Amino acid sequence: MKNLGSTFTLMMSLLLAGWAVALPPMPETLDRAKTLERVKAMDATQAPDAQQVVVAQLRYVEYQPDGTSLSWVDFWAKALTAEGAKDLRDIPTSYKEGFSETEFQLAEVIRADGTIEPVDIAANTAVATSNRSMDANIYDPTSKRVVLTIPRLEKGDTLHVIIADQTLKSRMPNTYTDVFLFEDSSSPTPYAEFVVRAPKALPLKSIALLNEIPGSIISSTAAQKDGSMLYRWEAHDVPQTIKEENMPDELASFQRVGISTYANWEEISKWYWDLCEPHLTITPEIHAKVEELTRGVDRTTQIENLFGFVAQGIRYMGIIAESEAPGFEPHDVALTFNNRYGVCRDKGALLVAMLRDAGFNAFPVIINAGSKRDKAVPMPYFNHAIVAVDMGNRDYLLLDPTDDTARAELPGYLSDCSYLVARPEGEDLLLTPVPPPEQNLMAIESDATLESGGTLLLTSKLSFGGVNDNAYRPLFVK
Repeated sequence: MKNLGSTFTLMMSLLLAGWAVALPPMPETLDRAKTLERVKAMDATQAPDAQQVVVAQLRYVEYQPDGTSLSWVDFWAKALTAEGAKDLRDIPTSYKEGFSETEFQLAEVIRADGTIEPVDIAANTAVATSNRSMDANIYDPTSKRVVLTIPRLEKGDTLHVIIADQTLKSRMPNTYTDVFLFEDSSSPTPYAEFVVRAPKALPLKSIALLNEIPGSIISSTAAQKDGSMLYRWEAHDVPQTIKEENMPDELASFQRVGISTYANWEEISKWYWDLCEPHLTITPEIHAKVEELTRGVDRTTQIENLFGFVAQGIRYMGIIAESEAPGFEPHDVALTFNNRYGVCRDKGALLVAMLRDAGFNAFPVIINAGSKRDKAVPMPYFNHAIVAVDMGNRDYLLLDPTDDTARAELPGYLSDCSYLVARPEGEDLLLTPVPPPEQNLMAIESDATLESGGTLLLTSKLSFGGVNDNAYRPLFVK
């Protein structure tokens, strides 16, 4: 369905008995009369390239000094076509047990003739273990997918839903970060509002309106009686963005607001070092393996041997059971070494530990494979983990032990990506280097022999370089 900013990137949990968690009601909602007028006025002539339009939406967030939060979303989506109605019939969310909980507080359908029909939320909501990460050989029984199914929704109808979400445990204690999109590729954005209540004890230190469409955003800040600050952004009549081939994703190119209680990236770098460091303890068995791989060879070969062992000797597979920071916290390196399997952060932590045992200045790294992170707003939004070796003066050699078929230490598809080295003293956000184009070519060398009978024998040699090697090698291995 239509992108609702960060609304539907929620980590949500349900108490399945009756689907009720009794979260507080939304502090403020969209003006019903004005919204119904917007719904009535919206038709296909105003959005000729859209199947359905979120005519109005409000996301309201209250976070606490410990980083936990309550948030609500109030949205009204109108189906302009039969296909749009089909897309709106299932409202999907996800959550991670023990870290958050949620409830659908309201669901109703406003028919084209103005008739209002409430949706029985308990009778139409289902939950199942999410299989989203299983294609990557990662198994997480605490990750759940929740779907609210609308029994009947047709062209011209409008769906109105209010969802409440509570974060029970912050991924990064005593911090809060968020991002909200005010632009969409599936339809225009007639009206959208983002409201944040920030406590006095944990103020926002980084705030940025990025990729602004001039004249479309009104912002305000108001001090509250309890010392908190209320931030508000309102978007009016934002045009639809038509996506182009290979266009950067929404979080790198669309109009958005980013907020963070971090003042700089060094704080996140320190946090990730502190998270990883207790898991880097070397055992006698790991030390013996390091000795075996580094004995009698030069320093460059030592790095190559250690990298090769983790890349090809540790299978990529994971059973997720983080207690502190899902998606970030590695297992103890002894467990990864003994089991001979782990996900990216596990393999990265093991390589860091082995390199450090061999005397190298190695550090864990979090990296975003894809769009760049916003330099102006420090946030822990990364999707991959690799390794950095400081070769001197913070000249980093980057190693990705996840890709067991890549010839290069850093695969070509990780070029020009944002990364953060986890150091005890902190590090700034950096970009991976971009190799010259000629390193990413595929060369074809052919020899032909014309035989006396007229038969032409042609032999071709294909040499895959850089990203081409990354793309084809795993296919050949399979």
